[in-house]
Amino acid sequence: MPVTLAQAKLNATDDIDVQVIDEFQKSSYLLDKLTFDDVVNQVGNGATLTYGYTRLSTQATAANRAINSEYVPSEVAKVRASVELKPLGGSFQIDRALNGVAAAAETALQMSQKIKAARAFFADQVINADSAVEANGFDGLSKMLTGTTTEYLPLTNGIATGYIDLTTIDTKQKALQFMLHVNAWLGKLDGTPDALFMNSLAKAYFLFVAAWADMIDKSTDALGRPIERYRGIELVDLGTKAGSNIDVIGTVSRDADGAGGGAAVTGLSDIYAARFGLDGFHGVSMAARPLVQQWTGGLHHFRCRQDGRGRAGPGGGRAQAEQGGRRHAEPEGSCLMAVIKAPNRDYNGQIGDVVFEAGVVETDNTAVIAYCRGAGYEVDGVTENPAALPRFTGDSSRTHQPLGTPLRDAAVNPAPVDFLPP
Repeated sequence: MPVTLAQAKLNATDDIDVQVIDEFQKSSYLLDKLTFDDVVNQVGNGATLTYGYTRLSTQATAANRAINSEYVPSEVAKVRASVELKPLGGSFQIDRALNGVAAAAETALQMSQKIKAARAFFADQVINADSAVEANGFDGLSKMLTGTTTEYLPLTNGIATGYIDLTTIDTKQKALQFMLHVNAWLGKLDGTPDALFMNSLAKAYFLFVAAWADMIDKSTDALGRPIERYRGIELVDLGTKAGSNIDVIGTVSRDADGAGGGAAVTGLSDIYAARFGLDGFHGVSMAARPLVQQWTGGLHHFRCRQDGRGRAGPGGGRAQAEQGGRRHAEPEGSCLMAVIKAPNRDYNGQIGDVVFEAGVVETDNTAVIAYCRGAGYEVDGVTENPAALPRFTGDSSRTHQPLGTPLRDAAVNPAPVDFLPP
C-alpha cells in the first residue's frame, strides 16, 4: 500500500523512530507531501531493487470520418522506464562517554543535524541528481524534463532574449504579461500542479510580480507554516544543499538564446512544477520495510566510539514528464545491530525471521542474537561456549534407550541431507 510519512509514523513503535519521522515531516515539504509506492520486493535476497513503469510519450487522437469509410488508426506510444532504488542517509560517530552527558544531548544533536543534512540532500537530488555522474543516485527533474513537451523555453514562446527579466517588472501590465507565460506553461501539464519549486530569490520576485497581478493568496498549513499560493498552487523554496548555503535550484549564468557566441546571461534560474500522486510525482520504496529508519547501536560495548545512522530508503523516484516532479531519507529504531557468523561458513538458512547467507547475517533481533551466543555462533567477533547440555547423574548401571531423533542445529553441525533439492 502506498505510504506517506504521516502514515509511516502510525506504524512506528519506537519513540526515537516517531521523533525522527516527525522531524522529517515538519522540516521537509517534499517528504511531507510525497507518497511512496511500496511495491519493490527484495528478489534474490536484495539482488534486485528495480522499479519499472510505463510512460506515455504521445497522446491519443480522435477525428471525424466519412460515411462508408473507416477511421484512420492511431495509437499512443509508450516508453518503458525503470529506476534503481538507492538508500539515502548518513552516519556519525561519538565517544560513548559523550552519550551520558546532558541526557545524551550530543547524540540528539548529531542525529538532528544528520536529519537536516538528509532532507537537504534529498531535495538536491530531486532536482539535480544525474545517475550518469553519481552511480549510487537517480535522475532528478533537471535531467528528466530536459527536452520534454512540458519544458517551457521563453525563446520558443515569443521572447527573443531567451529569458524573462523579473527585475524590470514595475507595472501591472508587465506583471500580467509575465503571468501569461506562466499560465501558458501550466497549460502544457496534464493537470493542475500542487507546487511550484524555486529558489528563495526567484520566489521573492515571483511573489512581487504576482502581487502586481493580484494573484497571490496566503494561509498556513496543518503544522503552522505560512503558505503562499498562485492560483491555488503552492510556491515552495527548496532551500539550500546539504553542508552549504548554495541553493538547491541554483542561480546560474547561461547562454539564454542558445545561439552561442554571445556573452552568458547572469542571474538566471528555473521553476519546476509537480503534481503529487501515483500517476504523477511520487516516490518508490521497498515492500514490507520501514520507510524511515534510524539506529544508534552498542553504546554499552567496549569500543570507545559508536555509530549512529539515519536514512530514508532505500527509495527511488519516478515522474512522468507531464507531471514535473520526482522521488528516497534514512534513519532506523534505537537498537543493537550484531553481525553473526555461523560455525558452518557455507550455511544458507534461516533462524526465526533472520536469513543467513554464506554463514553470515546482520540483525537486531535480540532473540536470535541471544540464541546464537549460546549455540556457539560468532557474534560481533566473539564466540562464547555453548550452554552445557544436561547430563544424567543417576545409577550408571542402568541402561537407557534413546527415543526419537536428537535435535541438531544445521548451522553448527551440518549434514549432507540438509542440502538436498526440494
